Amino acid sequence: MGRVNKFRKGCWTEEEDKLLRRCVEMYGEGKWRHIPERAGLNRCRKSCRLRWLNYLHPNIKRGDFAVDEVDLIIRLHRLLGNRWTLIAGRIPGRTANDVKNFWNSHLSKKLTSEHKLTSSFTNKLHDPVTTAMNSRWSRGTSESSSGDQQPQEEEEDEDEERREIRRSMASKKRVELILLPIPFMGHIIPMTELAKTLLTRDHLIAITILIMKFPTTPEVNARIQSLAASVTGIRFIQLPHELDPPSPNTATAQSPEARVSIFIEGQKPFVKNTITQLFFTPDSSDSKPYRIGGLVIDMGCTSMIDVATELGIPSYIFHTSNACVLGLLLHLPVLDSCIHSDFKDSETEFTIPSFNNSVPPHVLPESFWRKNQDAFTWCVYHGRRFREANGIIVNTFAELETHAVHSLTSNDSIPPVYPVGPLLDLQGLIHSESDQTQFRSIKRWLDDQPTSSVVFLCFGSMGSFSVPQVKEIAVGLDRSGHRFLWSLRQPPQAQVGQVSPPTAYENLEEVLPEGFLDRTAKRGLVCGWVQQVDVLGHRAIGGFVSHCGWNSILESLWFGVPIAAWPLYGEQHLNAFEMVRELGGLVVELRLDYRGGDDLVRAEEVEGAIKCLMDSDCEVRKKVKDIGEKSRRALMDGGSSFTSLGRLIVDLIDES
Repeated sequence: MGRVNKFRKGCWTEEEDKLLRRCVEMYGEGKWRHIPERAGLNRCRKSCRLRWLNYLHPNIKRGDFAVDEVDLIIRLHRLLGNRWTLIAGRIPGRTANDVKNFWNSHLSKKLTSEHKLTSSFTNKLHDPVTTAMNSRWSRGTSESSSGDQQPQEEEEDEDEERREIRRSMASKKRVELILLPIPFMGHIIPMTELAKTLLTRDHLIAITILIMKFPTTPEVNARIQSLAASVTGIRFIQLPHELDPPSPNTATAQSPEARVSIFIEGQKPFVKNTITQLFFTPDSSDSKPYRIGGLVIDMGCTSMIDVATELGIPSYIFHTSNACVLGLLLHLPVLDSCIHSDFKDSETEFTIPSFNNSVPPHVLPESFWRKNQDAFTWCVYHGRRFREANGIIVNTFAELETHAVHSLTSNDSIPPVYPVGPLLDLQGLIHSESDQTQFRSIKRWLDDQPTSSVVFLCFGSMGSFSVPQVKEIAVGLDRSGHRFLWSLRQPPQAQVGQVSPPTAYENLEEVLPEGFLDRTAKRGLVCGWVQQVDVLGHRAIGGFVSHCGWNSILESLWFGVPIAAWPLYGEQHLNAFEMVRELGGLVVELRLDYRGGDDLVRAEEVEGAIKCLMDSDCEVRKKVKDIGEKSRRALMDGGSSFTSLGRLIVDLIDES
């Protein structure tokens, strides 16, 4: 039989309070398992801890809740839900128990009676909830008015208090955040989704997005302009196009990572000047209804932390990839100091805190392979500077990357980490007129296909294949016998100093096997660029052959569409490794070690992966459906990402 502890329960006596107070004063807080014995109390350690924190702590504030405290409780509860410890932590002197009891016994009833519990904080100043906010919030006072008071006097008192609160709130300026993405669509779109999510959650926040003009094709610049025109409530400001990125022939800028990082370094004066003009000139600071809350920078813009420091404002990093990759970047300076040979040549796998399993060298991004390359130097630089930020925002959710998120949030040496995903552009905000025309044609074709019968092949905004590889894919598709939609594009022509996206093949019959288009005319469609999220959300799509970009993974999980993994570049191989090894097989393996060039993925590999992917009994399909439901719940009121976003907003406002 187990040991039975006969601890005293019930109300605490005055003598017990004295013993507990004396013990804590002598030994300090903490180590509660020793407190009962040291104090000579026949109480369990939990009872001692709660008694001290909720009743005996010298900093506990007594008495009625003031109007500004009620104000803050309402707002924090809207952001954090029933996280009483977090809410109490923002109200000096109030305990979680006090706040919870006050909410349940008094405040919640007041707000519910006015039918305004879910109204925005701004509207509270103009509707019947103001009456509740302006009441004398006494926990011991009766809800009803005394009969001998005159209604006219009550009304005048309430009107005066309401006017006082309005004057008080009018003096509180709202918070404006400056967002700075890397000037590529795969980064600008998630950053814009973050901005939209913040605006939806709190009307005291305003957003400005600064766009750096990276020399690229007119197509990408046009998409950025389309995005700015289609999003309301967010101000887009394009910075001056004064500097070009260094030439690839420059000794210090051989890699794309180095060229982009050096380009962004050169943009620091323009960013600082723009923020100064917006917020720190006499005219702007006096007339602007917002105070600057911070600079939110992309994961590759860490040199902009210097700008935030010089201006005396908080800096936050938005990591558009996953928590596992974030953990790798944060750990990279440690690996650099411990391993003196090139990572690619390592005979052992790497131990990285954000991964449950050891990581083989061949799945690392190519920029990590050789330590003497400028790409590696810049990655180490960014990983080191991540720790200087006030916080790191991640486009993921805890239910997907449980181990990685916990490893980051439980590490005190890392800034606060906020998993707020999945942040997805579900409305396809960057449609051009040609995009819309093409998609209408594609949609008509999809509408005619049976549910979950079509495999979709799409490899992101920068994905493309050589003619020999195109022929192998086509043969594999033909042999599979499945319906398909294939977004096919050719590699861009190399242009010095430019990062150009792929383009459509002008004549498909020249690159596809002879007779392919005729044989598959009734069950397949080959197209150029297509808005991926529009297709994935269609009922006819049953599988997705993907490069495993993080945005693509999140979109496929959201719609419950299983993936056949074919990573191409960047961190995509690591993403695929995470899906296979870390998360228990969330994708079908097509080829995880593909690096292009002469290394062709053969037709039989494509055929086998598609048949497995489209099997109705595929285990991956069941897992993806389950995690897709979890991704939606994470964003709902009380979900993990909903709560994390609430903490971020509170911290942003506090830091400013």
